[in-house]
Amino acid sequence: MMHTTETSLSYLKKKVEKLLKDIQEIKEEDKIIRSNKIMERLRGETIFLPKSYVKDKEKDKTCTIDPSRCLQIDLAQIENGNNCDSIARYLKDGIVTLKANTFGPYVPEEYFKEDTFRIVWLLKESYITSSSYEAGDRGFHNQAAEYVQYFVSNLNLGNATHDNILLLSQSMLRPLYEMSKKDIEELSNEKLKDRLYSLKEEDINNNLNILKHICIIEINHYPGFYFNSWDTDDTCLKKWAEVNMELIKLLCDFNKPDIIVLGGVHECFHDNSNFDKIRKNVKNGTLLKQFGVAPNPLCANNKYITGTQNYIIPTEDDGPIFIQADHPCYPGYTTNRAKNDGIRIIDWFKSINK
Repeated sequence: MMHTTETSLSYLKKKVEKLLKDIQEIKEEDKIIRSNKIMERLRGETIFLPKSYVKDKEKDKTCTIDPSRCLQIDLAQIENGNNCDSIARYLKDGIVTLKANTFGPYVPEEYFKEDTFRIVWLLKESYITSSSYEAGDRGFHNQAAEYVQYFVSNLNLGNATHDNILLLSQSMLRPLYEMSKKDIEELSNEKLKDRLYSLKEEDINNNLNILKHICIIEINHYPGFYFNSWDTDDTCLKKWAEVNMELIKLLCDFNKPDIIVLGGVHECFHDNSNFDKIRKNVKNGTLLKQFGVAPNPLCANNKYITGTQNYIIPTEDDGPIFIQADHPCYPGYTTNRAKNDGIRIIDWFKSINK
C-alpha cells in the first residue's frame, strides 16, 4: 500500500465523513450533554504514525504533523493481525498511536445558556511537549476542563495562548458590556438584545466569567509534536483544513457564536496572506464560503472591513461576525486592538438598525 499524499488525504477525509455521521446521530436535546458527547467522540479519533517519523520531529523546524505521513490502518487491522506487507513493516519498526485534543467551550454548562454572548476562536492546533511525550502523552485530553481546573487554582491558564485569549476576549467584550440600555433596546435582533442585556449583568472584571463566553475550535485537532519547535507548518495545516473543513463548519454551526475570531489561520483559506488581497476576497465572499455564509452586502463599502490588520466581517441573515486577526500570542493583536474590534462591532450593530 503506497502512502502518498493524495491517498492519505483521501483516507483521512473518509475518517472525517464517518465522524460527521456519528456526530449527527448524537440527538440529545440538552446542548450541554450533546456538546460533551460530541467532544468525547472527537477526542476518540485516532491516527497512526511511523515511530521513525515521530523521532524525526526532534530535529524538525515545526511541530505540525504532516497528514500524508498518517498510516492508512485502523485498530481492527492491528488487533486482528490483518497486516499487509507495508503494515507489517511499520509494526516491526514501531507505530505511534495519537488521539485528538479537541477543545470546545471552556465551560459548556454556561456557554450554551441561550443568553450567553458567544465567541469562537478558530486556532491552528495544540501540541505535545517532548517531556509530556516521554511521560506517555498521546493526546485524548479534555483540554477545556483541564484549563478551567488550573485557572480555579492559579487564577491564570498557565499557557500564553490561552491567557491571551482570555485577555483579548475580555477587551473585546468590554465595549459591548458598556453599551447603554437605550442603545441595546434600539437593536432589532431579539436574541442579540437578550445576550447583551445578560452581559451587562455580569462582573466583566471576573476572568472566570469571561471564560464562559469562549469556545475554541482547531483546524487540526491532532496535537503537533513540540519537540524542537512550536511553529506551525502552514503547508501541512492547509492540508488539515482541507480534510476537516466540513467538521469545522459543523462545529461552528453547533456552537452558534456571535463572533468568530480567525486567530492567525488565514493561511488555511488563502494562497496569499497579504491582507489587501484578503479584504478583496472578503468582498467577493471567497473567505467565508467554506463556512457556508456570505458577507453582509451592507459592508461591501468597506466601512466595517477596516483596520491595520484586523477585518470585521459581518455576515448575512444574522450570522456570526468574523474577525480576521493575528494569532493571540503575536504582538500584533493587542488588548487595545481587541477593544477597538468590540467598538467597531457595536457600530455595525447600530448601523443595521437605523
